[in-house]
Amino acid sequence: MQAFGQFGQYFDELVARRARSPEEDLISDLVRVEVDGARLDRRDIVSTCTLLLVAGHETTTSLVGTTLWCLEEHPEVRAEAISHSECLAGTIEETLRTRGVIHFMPRVVTRDLRFLGADLREGDLVLPLFAAANLDPDEFPKPECFDPRRMANRHLGFGYGIHLCLGASLARLEARIALGQLFERFPQIRRDESRSLRLRPSYFVYSLDEYCVRLAS
Repeated sequence: MQAFGQFGQYFDELVARRARSPEEDLISDLVRVEVDGARLDRRDIVSTCTLLLVAGHETTTSLVGTTLWCLEEHPEVRAEAISHSECLAGTIEETLRTRGVIHFMPRVVTRDLRFLGADLREGDLVLPLFAAANLDPDEFPKPECFDPRRMANRHLGFGYGIHLCLGASLARLEARIALGQLFERFPQIRRDESRSLRLRPSYFVYSLDEYCVRLAS
């Protein structure tokens, strides 16, 4: 929370500068844009900038590492992804389903309702577990299988509906480019098995502390 506060202060000052002296960049576009004659609230712009920064870095770097991990566990998928870069998109989606970076996202109940036998009241905080939903056998046949060709892979790795992550397209593009370039330069890249894998100690983000590799066998 302290780090987010620092992010907010940084972007607040940057948004103020762009409001005074616009440039050809995304923040200036957000300052100028109007919807039905009204401009975006400054706090909304700051929140959007913070989200895009985190989505374009923290979660994406974690996604690259966990994708390499999944490919190491499935050599046949790895070989296909290296030789056919168009297969990377499906591989990334299946990684998001089986080892999604964000395991849950807090939601606030907007009205009283009864859901699956539980009484929820307006203002209640709920923690929907996306990681569990992504392994639902009613939605995903053989959910324990890592299948990049899985059709209608409607995982919740980026949320859903009006809560779909604003950075989803950016994260997918960055991961695809990063992994494609990595395999093009180092097709023999493998995990350094002399170094143990350690998950980062976080209840919120699922990612590796580090992913050590050997660039050639």
